[in-house]
Amino acid sequence: SRNVPENCGVKECPLPNARLPALGRDKFVSVSAIDEAVDNLRMHFTVLNLVTWAVLLSAPSLTYWFKNLRYEKRLDPDPCRHVATVLIIALGILIKSSTASMKTSKLLKHVARIQLPVSVAVVSFGLVHLYRVSYFIAFSLVLHALSCFV
Repeated sequence: SRNVPENCGVKECPLPNARLPALGRDKFVSVSAIDEAVDNLRMHFTVLNLVTWAVLLSAPSLTYWFKNLRYEKRLDPDPCRHVATVLIIALGILIKSSTASMKTSKLLKHVARIQLPVSVAVVSFGLVHLYRVSYFIAFSLVLHALSCFV
């Protein structure tokens, strides 16, 4: 066991080769709290990654709107309006949630089973109609947002 100077803010952890920052005198950050923070970070990173792909797949619509901006400020009909609305609502719910609330969900087990057929549908339709992939991403995120409530 190594000795750590008292004024450095890091104390020895009972786990081998692991050092945790101290919150105060004799108060440690628990390993479960760190694991929960890492799980939350991974979940939020995955959600933001999926939303980024949905935005990138909507880029042709944005480019078309930007080219015609001097003629009309509104893209009519907007093919991404409904998907964007659903994604914003689902993203708001998922960003406010934590993995602890999702792990206790009764719906999560069923949502996890649905993800494989959704991914197969993405590969099937994505090869022919790339614009439909954002619908499947939105569907997947809505299911996970619903699992925060049920």
